[in-house]
Amino acid sequence: MERLTEVRVTARQLVVGIYLLPQDLCCNCGSREGLVAVDTRLPFSDLTGERAVPLTFPHCRICVPTGHRPPPRFGRTLAFFPAFFFLSAVVLGGLASLAPHAIPRTDNTMLAAILIMTTIGLVVPFALFRWRPPEHPAQTTRYQAVRLRVKKTFLGKVDAITFAFTNPVYAERFRASYEKAASLIAPLLSSTGA
Repeated sequence: MERLTEVRVTARQLVVGIYLLPQDLCCNCGSREGLVAVDTRLPFSDLTGERAVPLTFPHCRICVPTGHRPPPRFGRTLAFFPAFFFLSAVVLGGLASLAPHAIPRTDNTMLAAILIMTTIGLVVPFALFRWRPPEHPAQTTRYQAVRLRVKKTFLGKVDAITFAFTNPVYAERFRASYEKAASLIAPLLSSTGA
């Protein structure tokens, strides 16, 4: 599992801070060589459904594909359960038909077969989609290195935005840029009375 470093920003900080994003290191592996700006659609869910926010983050040439690969969601991973459940049923049925008299047909045998099929149906999709290691040893994740969580008020107004990073070095640089954004907008807010 990936370790995430979270940075919480306000909506006002986000507006100014977008222009202060660190651009001198790859947000996934931390490399400073051959950086490319990658338009990344950061998905998030709220009560109205799933949405995506497009932001540009620096990636090295090796990590560019990860910028376009959102992390698997729990529901999408679980959607593969029926396929692997029935695939394991076919395999177990085939094994049972090879030696029809060697396996006694009792309630315990059927219960064990259903338990095995359920376990395979749950474990295999998670192993294939969520627990896959990065493609390159220096990468912190196989998927997008930046995650987004949006907290809204009861009326739907954005209260806070939390960015989560798999690369702690990039997270600290990001945090510093947003603290700079806060210091830039603080005098403006105090002069307008907001």
